[in-house]
Amino acid sequence: MLTSKTVSQLRVHSEAATDFDVKQLKNVIYDGIFSRTMATLTGGPLFIAFILSMGASNALVGLIIGFSFISQLSQIPAIFLVEKTGKRKLISFSASAISRILWIVIALTPLIFSGNLIFLAIIFLIASSIANISTCSWNSWMRDLIPMNIRGRFLAKRLKLSFIPGMILSIIGGIFIDYWRRNYSGNESYGYSILFMLGAFLGIISLHFILHIPEPSMKRENKYFKALIQPFKDKNFRKLVIAIGLWSFAVNMASPFFAVYMLKILNFSISQIMILTVISQLSNIYFLGILGKLSDRFGNKPVLTVSSSTFIICILAWTFTTLPEKHLLSLPILVVIHVLMGLSMAGTNLTIGNIAAKLSNPKNATAYLASISVVNSIFSGIAAIFGGQTADFFIKRELAFTLQWKEPSKQLSIPVLDFQGFDFHFLLASFIGFISLHLLSRVKEVGEETTEKVMHEVVNEVKKNLKSLTAIWKPYLRMPQIPQIPAYLMNMEKIKREGNFPSQLTPPYNSFPQEN
Repeated sequence: MLTSKTVSQLRVHSEAATDFDVKQLKNVIYDGIFSRTMATLTGGPLFIAFILSMGASNALVGLIIGFSFISQLSQIPAIFLVEKTGKRKLISFSASAISRILWIVIALTPLIFSGNLIFLAIIFLIASSIANISTCSWNSWMRDLIPMNIRGRFLAKRLKLSFIPGMILSIIGGIFIDYWRRNYSGNESYGYSILFMLGAFLGIISLHFILHIPEPSMKRENKYFKALIQPFKDKNFRKLVIAIGLWSFAVNMASPFFAVYMLKILNFSISQIMILTVISQLSNIYFLGILGKLSDRFGNKPVLTVSSSTFIICILAWTFTTLPEKHLLSLPILVVIHVLMGLSMAGTNLTIGNIAAKLSNPKNATAYLASISVVNSIFSGIAAIFGGQTADFFIKRELAFTLQWKEPSKQLSIPVLDFQGFDFHFLLASFIGFISLHLLSRVKEVGEETTEKVMHEVVNEVKKNLKSLTAIWKPYLRMPQIPQIPAYLMNMEKIKREGNFPSQLTPPYNSFPQEN
């Protein structure tokens, strides 16, 4: 509950935000750190593994994940609320507080409500809907608070700093769940409950920092229905909305089932999945700085094009992780996929909001930004639910082409193509994704550079950083010189013959070159 003191603090900080100071943004970063750690412990592979441990089918996984996207429709009434009151900070704070408390209820579902999946789905939908009311007001609030000329770099910094504790907690969480599964296999879901309780607690801590973020004054038109319709009358913005919506359909048809695929088909442990997730996050951190600078220099659209196309290629690459069974290269392919997905999500997280803000009408920015979320929620929700159905449909289907050579005494069979189960699912999602990339190419952004130029810059930056890394580690990577090895062995034989063993049990390694 909000006390009168808390409400007064919200108003005081809102009124004080008249002159911009970069120091005012530190609480935005702190909030990002605690919010990200909560998302790490309550979302992604851990949440999907949680509902699988309670007996959810692929269709039910798709339905529950679809709820998280459909809940974004709550941003429609949130637009009216924000436009009518102008109190974005109060709305964001209150909605965040309620949704994070509801995560405690989700955590207690296996303990108190006997693992009832229907009850879990309903509470999850309510918590997600309230959280998206906060998101709507937050997006509009940050648009007015963070200057356009530093927005890309600042958001890159916020995401980068928030990922570091998230990575650590994700590995610890994976190890903890594997330990729990080995020792308490009959109550596996209780282990996830402990992680979710911790995540909710960290999310509640972030409310303190939201309370101290200043709020600039907001321009309001008080024409709610017209405000909601206006973004769709803007031809260029409408193209962006459709392209991003279709791309989200492809991504969210496939991505909820990556964890299911690794758990059920590849038989990975939770800690293995979380380590792959960390690899993706490390890649995300690495490319955030590069892509943030490139989006400020060359525009958001070319960076978005490079990033979004990379993710679609990654979806297609999942089909090669089994041929048709798990093989020697399955893990290396997954590592490459997760590195590239980290690059993709770094670029898309940065640029989708930025390009939407740039193409929006400043007088109606809340509706423009919310329209992206509303369309995404519809496309993504349908995609996840549709994906659950197709995953169950294709699970017993197979399409195979095999070359055969027969001789009287033997027969040789070479599999050329073998698609089964999730392979069809990922192939269909990637096809839809490629259509979205064509639509994105038709969007116009003032000052945009070519996609090829951005790709060239990304490759150059990676080469430059690898060269620097090689130069730093070169002295440590020197191998002992080969001629010195026989001399060392001969010296050891001499010591043995003379009986002059050193007082320590370790050999005299200073016979080798010193590593500085």
